[in-house]
Amino acid sequence: MFFSITIMMVVRPHIAGVMVLSLVIAIIFDSHVPIVKKIVFSFVTLTVIAVLIPFSLRYAGVGDVVSVEGVSRYIEARQSYNNEGGGGVDLTSMSLPSQLFTYLFRPMLFEVSGFFELAAAIDNLILIVVFVVGGYGVLRNRITGIGENRVFMWAYASASWLVLALTTANLGIALRQKWMFLPMLIFLLLSVAGKRRNHTGNTNSLDVPSSPVAASSSKAP
Repeated sequence: MFFSITIMMVVRPHIAGVMVLSLVIAIIFDSHVPIVKKIVFSFVTLTVIAVLIPFSLRYAGVGDVVSVEGVSRYIEARQSYNNEGGGGVDLTSMSLPSQLFTYLFRPMLFEVSGFFELAAAIDNLILIVVFVVGGYGVLRNRITGIGENRVFMWAYASASWLVLALTTANLGIALRQKWMFLPMLIFLLLSVAGKRRNHTGNTNSLDVPSSPVAASSSKAP
C-alpha cells in the first residue's frame, strides 16, 4: 500500500489522499486489529494526510487555505470546466444522485450520436446490469471469503466516485477517469452475484460452501 500510494502521489495526489483515508477506515473497522494498533496507525496516517493536504490542494488548484466556502467555490468552478461542446454536461443543475449517475452511466443508448458514443453507451449499459445484479446481492447480505479487504475497497471506490462526480462536467473525461476506481466496484458487485450453493450438489451457483460439511455434501452423488 505504501508503494501504491507513493506512485499515485506522483500523478494524482488527491486520489492518493483518498487511498490513505480508505486505509484508515479499513483498519478502524477491522475487528482483528487491537485497539492500540488502531490508535497508533490512525495517528501515523493522519500525520501523513496532513503532509499530503498541501500538495493535493495545490494540485487541485484550491490553494493552501481550506474552508467550507473555499471548497464550495472550487467545486462550483470545476463544474463549469469542459462542460461545453461534445460530452459536456451541466452539473450545476443536477442533484447529487443525478451527478453520480451521470458520471458513471452516461452516455446512454438514446443519447448517442456517433460510433464511439455508441460503444461507450453499450459499455455503460453493461455497467448498469452489473450494478443491478450486484446491488441485489448486496441487499441480500451475501459475502465472499477469499481474503479481500472489502471495507477498504468500498471506502476507496465510494469516495473516489463522489469526488470525481462532483468535479467532472465532461462525459469524455469521465469515461477514462472512472477506471481509477471502477474495477473495485465491479469486483465487489460481481462477487456477490448469483445463487447460493445448496446442499444437494447443485453447481449452478457462484458461492462457495460455507463449511467443510457443506463442501463434503456438495461433492456427494
